[in-house]
Amino acid sequence: MITVARGTKQIRKLEPALGEKPPQKAAIQCQAALKQYVEGRLKQRRAHQAAFRPLLEKAQAPLRDLLTPDKTLLRKLVKQQQAAFRVTRKKPVLRHPLLPDVPQPGIEQGFLLKFPPYDEAFQYASNPYPAAQAQADKAVGTYKFDVEGDGDSNAASAGIGVYFFAYEDNPIQRVAALVDYDYIWGTWSINGYTAHNDGATNIWVWGVSENRWVAQTGSLSPYWSDGTGWFDQHGSGGYPPTEQFGRQSTETFFPAAANNFYLVWIWSEGSCDDSASILGASYAAQQQRMSVPMITFGSL
Repeated sequence: MITVARGTKQIRKLEPALGEKPPQKAAIQCQAALKQYVEGRLKQRRAHQAAFRPLLEKAQAPLRDLLTPDKTLLRKLVKQQQAAFRVTRKKPVLRHPLLPDVPQPGIEQGFLLKFPPYDEAFQYASNPYPAAQAQADKAVGTYKFDVEGDGDSNAASAGIGVYFFAYEDNPIQRVAALVDYDYIWGTWSINGYTAHNDGATNIWVWGVSENRWVAQTGSLSPYWSDGTGWFDQHGSGGYPPTEQFGRQSTETFFPAAANNFYLVWIWSEGSCDDSASILGASYAAQQQRMSVPMITFGSL
C-alpha cells in the first residue's frame, strides 16, 4: 500500500493541492438542505397531529364521564415523566474514551482515515426551548440533542461533516464511521392519548460538483420508532427507560467522480409528539449523545 500523506497537517495540505479548496458554499447549501428536510418532516407530523386531535376527542366524548381522571394526578404523572428525562441533561456528552493508541490520520492508495477535528457541524432544534435543543462540536467530533413532545410535535437533529476528495472514479466509494452512542427514550399514554417517539442515525453525502445529495442512507442504528395509546408504556431497555450506550461501525456507499469534493455527514435525528387534556395525557421524550472518533474512506 502506497502512502500518499500521513498526519492531519499533510492531509489538509494535500487535498486542496489535488483539487481546489472545498467551497464554503457547498457546506451552506447542504446544511440548508438538511434543515429543510427536518423541518418538512416536522411540519407533516404537526399537521397529522392537528388533524387527528379532533377525531380523538370526538371518539372519546361518549366516555368522557367514565374516563375523566383526577386532573391533579394527571399533572403530577406528566411532571414525573418530564423529571425522569430532564435530570439526565447534566451528564457528560462522552461516555467512552476515544480510540486508544490510534494511528495518525492518513491517505493511502485507495484508503483514507480521518479523525477530529472535522470540517463542518450541523444542529437544528424546533421551538420552544427547552423542549428541543441541539449542539454539535466539529473540533472533537461530538453532537447531542434532547427532544420532548411538550403537548405538540418537536424535533431535533445534529451531526458532523467531513470533506472527501476523490482522486479517481469509484462508483461504489465506501465511507464508514465509528460511532459511540449514548441514548435514552420513553413513551407513555393514559386514556387513549397517543404519543410517538422516533430516532435514527444517518450517513448522507453531498456532491459539490453535482450540487445535490449523491447518497442518503438513513435509519441506521441507533434507531427506533415507537408509539403508545391508551395505557401503554414503552422505553429504551423497557420501562422505566434505561440508558443505552455502546460503540459500533456504520457505513454506506456513494458514486464518486475523479477530481471532485464530497461532503459526508454523520448525523442523527429525533422527534417526539404527545398531548394532554382533562381526559388524559401522553408523554414522549428522548436524549441522544454521539461521538464520532474516526471516519474511513475505502477498504483496507
